[in-house]
Amino acid sequence: MIEILKTPEFENDDYLIKIKDFSITPKSLNDAMYEDEYLSYKCTAFSLEQISKSQFMKFKNRPSLRNYEHIPDLRGSIYTRKALIENNVGSLKELHFKIKQMLMKKSRRAIVRIANSLNEYYDSELSFPMDTSCLNLIHYLPNNRIRLVFRASDIKNELYYDAVTIYQYLLKPIYVSFDLTIYSSTAQNIDGLNNFSRKIEKILK
Repeated sequence: MIEILKTPEFENDDYLIKIKDFSITPKSLNDAMYEDEYLSYKCTAFSLEQISKSQFMKFKNRPSLRNYEHIPDLRGSIYTRKALIENNVGSLKELHFKIKQMLMKKSRRAIVRIANSLNEYYDSELSFPMDTSCLNLIHYLPNNRIRLVFRASDIKNELYYDAVTIYQYLLKPIYVSFDLTIYSSTAQNIDGLNNFSRKIEKILK
C-alpha cells in the first residue's frame, strides 16, 4: 500500500512516497482522534478554519509550534483557511466545486496553491515572525490521483497529521479513495519514516 520511492538520506534531503487507494473511514478517523489528542485538535481547527493560536497552547512545545510565542496566528498551518486565502475563493464549498468542474473536463490544471509568497517567507526569516506554510500545493488529477508537494516536512512530528487532516478536508470532498503521491523538497526528523508508515497503514485499514 505504501511505497517509499525516495528515502531521505540526511536531514533536509527530499523524499517521495506513493500510497495506493488512500481512504480513511469515518470510524477510523474517530478512533484515531480518540487516541490522539493533537490529531483531534487539528481536525477541529481544519474543520472550523480556525487559525487562532490559543487553541494549541497546550501543544506549544511541539517542534512545529516552536515560534508559538512570536507568531500572531496559525494561518500557515491550517490549510483549509490558507487555501482560501491563497486562491481567492470565499469558501471550501466553492473551492471543491471549481476543482470538480475542472476534473470533469480532464484538466491537469486543478492546482490549489498553499505556499506563501517569497516576500512573506523573506519577512518571516528576517523581520516579522509569522506562521508560514510547509505545504506548497495540492495537484488534483483525473482518474483518482492527487499529489501533495511540500516545501518542508517534519516526518516524525507532523507528516501523519498533515496526511490525515489534508485528506479529510481538502482531498476527500473530491475523491473518497485515490492514489496519493507525497513529495517534499526538504525533510526533517527523517528517523520517523517507519513510524509514519505504520500509523498510516493502521488508519487506512
